[in-house]
Amino acid sequence: MLEKQNCWEYHNCGRETGGYEAGRYGVCSASISSECDGLNDGTYGGRICWATAGTFASGNVTGKYACEKFSCINCDFFKIVSDEQGENNFEMVTPAQKMNYKQNKEKLRVKFVEKRSSDRFPSSLSANFSCCDRDYTGTITNISETGLFISTKDMCFPNDSSFKVSIDTGNAHLNVPVRMCRLTISPDFSDGIGVEVINTPQNYLIHIGKLRTTALI
Repeated sequence: MLEKQNCWEYHNCGRETGGYEAGRYGVCSASISSECDGLNDGTYGGRICWATAGTFASGNVTGKYACEKFSCINCDFFKIVSDEQGENNFEMVTPAQKMNYKQNKEKLRVKFVEKRSSDRFPSSLSANFSCCDRDYTGTITNISETGLFISTKDMCFPNDSSFKVSIDTGNAHLNVPVRMCRLTISPDFSDGIGVEVINTPQNYLIHIGKLRTTALI
């Protein structure tokens, strides 16, 4: 059986402690993340680099190869580690990220419930938006005065990202400013986002009013 590799061994980036590029570009955080030592059977963060130095890290992307990718999910090394560990032994996030999630889970749940307090209506409207220099398409599955959920895929950008959603109502296009507040994610891709409507446009409120009227008939 082949020995499991760390990311710097697989990519030969030279940015591990004592590596040939460490002096020039700095030691990569993946090779010194002691809290991650042993995760996915790696040395320090060597087999969870996407969460310590890559696109899933809580901060700037610092990994040499991660900087070249829109998402570490597309990286061959990510897929290799996932396959080698198997579904029950694969760690996606760091202990600190897990703790942060647990500490904020109830707060986020309450916030999201409050955001959903207004009437919500099922929908199948088409939506287009751009974020982090990339264009997306999706389907709005529910909609309200204060927010909506967009079913879409292959996304990876920070919470609290703000952008405009173009909604095709069939009769007109609504340009609605929103802020992302929830990301629904699976191991391989993002299923969709819950967004909060900000600076609500008048024509958007008119559209919601029509939906409410229709629902009462």
